[in-house]
Amino acid sequence: MDCFYINLERQTDRRAAIEENFRAHRIDGWRLHRFEAVNTADVARLQTPGGLSAGAKACFLSHRDLIRNALGTNAPVMIMEDDAVFGPRTCRAIEVALATIDDDDWDILFTDICVGDVGTWRDFIRLRREFDQSPELKFFDLAQLHFSGATAYILNPKFLPLFSKLLDDAESFDAPYDLYQRHLVRSLRLKASVIVPFVTSISDLAEQSSIQTQDLGPIGVMNLFRRMVWMDRDLSKHAQTLENLRAAYRTEESAAFSALFEALISERMPS
Repeated sequence: MDCFYINLERQTDRRAAIEENFRAHRIDGWRLHRFEAVNTADVARLQTPGGLSAGAKACFLSHRDLIRNALGTNAPVMIMEDDAVFGPRTCRAIEVALATIDDDDWDILFTDICVGDVGTWRDFIRLRREFDQSPELKFFDLAQLHFSGATAYILNPKFLPLFSKLLDDAESFDAPYDLYQRHLVRSLRLKASVIVPFVTSISDLAEQSSIQTQDLGPIGVMNLFRRMVWMDRDLSKHAQTLENLRAAYRTEESAAFSALFEALISERMPS
């Protein structure tokens, strides 16, 4: 599998982190390639139209240019941003997933997403728990899901030409790249699923995004959720962050409703 990560020249810390992580977890046949990201100076030089910030436009153009660059391949290709993280089981799990899913059932296969639809969190938690009991990967159809994030995804080579054209058709850049992807999925021009449990995750560098500031607000909470649905998660690593969340937001009402949610997702709850 050829894996490409998007990286700005000045972000050497991110480059070092993703390359070290990949070396630690790659298996035979897996290769990592750096792709030079479009920067905000490029955006200004190109006079890129649209209401997005220069950083968000640069992100969109980076993905678009990388996908153009991948045209002509006859094998699935993995696209990543430079805060993606592999775990010990990532490579093998992706190989199993690609061998399991029918080639005509997907155009893009996400390995990790931000799940904005909190009503579906219970489903993701259930699938994550089922994996612990019987290690079988599942595919969650994204056609009706409120999701975001383009940290890591795999493209079906048969779909690459059409996807590249769909990105080229964006004449004005008014929606971030991940939300443009979501629009294509929800309008049924793109067949997309996410592997559950997530087989990649995001590094701590995600909280230092050049596009947006993330903390213990809604985005930070959703990022924590996606880390906890990861195949190679370490729940103990998040104990202090969870305690900080409780201290920051716990009220009598939130405590009451959290008890209900805890019961609903508990393995002790009768099915």
